[in-house]
Amino acid sequence: MAIGGAVGLVWLGAMLYTLAGWIF
Repeated sequence: MAIGGAVGLVWLGAMLYTLAGWIF
């Protein structure tokens, strides 16, 4: 579960970073 949570956080961070890149 810990590994899955880490992957989820990384994926979420990547998505937010990509969205921020598109907006700005």
